[in-house]
Amino acid sequence: MSASLVRGACPGLSAPMPTGDGLLVRLTPDGAMDIDAFVALCALALRHGNGVMEITARGNVQVRGLTPQSAPPFADAVAELRRTYEFLELGDSGFLPRLKAHPNRQAEKPELDSEVRDALIEAYAEDVSLLARDFPEIDIGLWPNFAAL
Repeated sequence: MSASLVRGACPGLSAPMPTGDGLLVRLTPDGAMDIDAFVALCALALRHGNGVMEITARGNVQVRGLTPQSAPPFADAVAELRRTYEFLELGDSGFLPRLKAHPNRQAEKPELDSEVRDALIEAYAEDVSLLARDFPEIDIGLWPNFAAL
């Protein structure tokens, strides 16, 4: 029996596990996942897998039906969604496996100079517009810096 098929193995984003319906990825939330993040994750599961998601007895989220071709773009999309949430200061989106807050992370974020903030908003505006287009269920009106998109 190969190591990837061992019962209890943890098939993360970087090492999906083969199953009867394709590859399976298990995500371990760091805490409660906000509903918009969960809806976006559902959309990614449908786009890259067979759309089946399961909550395990230990509170993990399993995404099923990925393929060798779709698993890497799924992992990239999950990482991009996490980065977007962090940039927009919406808190941890909670769905990257076993990633905790950086040990040197400040409890409070420093205020950005308005020019720096405007430059960052301009740099991410296109990405947020694409996110809004691809995931219309996410209400970008909740993100004050991008509400006008």
